Amino acid sequence: MEELSLTEHEMIWTTQFFMYQEMVWVSRLKDVKAQHSAGHAAFCEKQISMWQEFRQTADSRFEGVSWAYLSCWKPAVAGP
Repeated sequence: MEELSLTEHEMIWTTQFFMYQEMVWVSRLKDVKAQHSAGHAAFCEKQISMWQEFRQTADSRFEGVSWAYLSCWKPAVAGP
């Protein structure tokens, strides 16, 4: 029971970590766009896409294997 509980929490923590990384890169993108750096902006967008894919994949797979897993998917809000 202890391992099951820990595993269920780790699923949530993993998804939330991916979500956090996505939001970090969204924030960095805002800073980069203010400096008008196209190359850096493209890199930020690639990182956002990568972390978003990790988050979505983990979320959907965890939902499929655990009835106790509650989706914590929340889209990161990209600013202007």
